[in-house]
Amino acid sequence: MNDFPRNGWVRSDGSDGEELLRKLVETQTELSIAREKLREFEIHRTTAASSAELKVNVDLTIKTYERDYNSSVVKGADVQVTCNLQELFSVLGPNIFEPCNQDKVSNILAVSATRGIQLRNPVAYKFELERESLNTVRLQLEAAGLIKVEYFKTMGGSMANFWTVTDLGKAETLALRTIKN
Repeated sequence: MNDFPRNGWVRSDGSDGEELLRKLVETQTELSIAREKLREFEIHRTTAASSAELKVNVDLTIKTYERDYNSSVVKGADVQVTCNLQELFSVLGPNIFEPCNQDKVSNILAVSATRGIQLRNPVAYKFELERESLNTVRLQLEAAGLIKVEYFKTMGGSMANFWTVTDLGKAETLALRTIKN
């Protein structure tokens, strides 16, 4: 100790140690609350920005499939529609809170985009977005930070893309779909 003098343990009666520990716990609690409020603020601020990004129209090509008189599936005519991205996400968002296969996402988006056509064509068997239209929607939603697409193994053993909403996407979905008084 004489050769290398250093700070060391100091005896205490323990009275101010408990007070310091209590203040430390209070400070950690306040910090946790402040971080949560900051996260909520960031989501709210970013949601407003992504809402603005969604107020664009996109041109989509939808493939239709019909059943013929033998109950075989036959490709129908392609349909061109222009849709508002916000309306599409409003329908898609709640469906992808859990991971959803890209084929099903394509069908959800196509049915949403063709809601009027589907009523006039009751024989239609299936709707899906043409590949480039699906890529356009995907890129717009990913750029806005609303979805993430991951490559997972399916139950059948093959691999597929699965879409899910991000925390920002959940906040945007709630903002779009919550019934306001």
